[in-house]
Amino acid sequence: KQTEKFQPISQSLPQIIGNAAKAMANISAWIVLFRIIMVILQQRVFKNENSMLETTIFGFLELSNGIIYTEKIPDLSLRFILCTLFLNAGGLCVAMQTKSIIQDFSLKPYLCGKVMQTIYSFFLSLIFIFANLKPNCIVINATVRSLKHNGEDSLAVCIILTEFNFYFRTVFLCFV
Repeated sequence: KQTEKFQPISQSLPQIIGNAAKAMANISAWIVLFRIIMVILQQRVFKNENSMLETTIFGFLELSNGIIYTEKIPDLSLRFILCTLFLNAGGLCVAMQTKSIIQDFSLKPYLCGKVMQTIYSFFLSLIFIFANLKPNCIVINATVRSLKHNGEDSLAVCIILTEFNFYFRTVFLCFV
């Protein structure tokens, strides 16, 4: 058996911090790039019309901004479905962030899994809405407003919406 040699903290800590900073810069660069793409699309393609198509495209491009754009949709049920879809799809930006951080990562199975998860969540959202379970839609409305006013709450929004997805699965299993 080989014993591992550990570096002294004075040597390993700067390397760890450097790797973390590099990873954060990489992730931030993807977010900025997708935000720029969204601004260009908003100004040149959608001409600031705030359409449903714009919200849907933005949600599948970049998760956090897509969820913010759902605030423009007056129908809470539709907003709920879109937030659920965006969360489960994760957005192209999240896929690219993951690809850039994880070595030997294949996008094809990842995206196929995300498509299946998104379809699954769509049907669960419909069941949820047709069962007339609306209180969570109000919570999503409040969450979206919180995200818009405090840009740092995006993780909390994802956690809350993930809890909804877990709740969907629980509700779905009760019907089966």
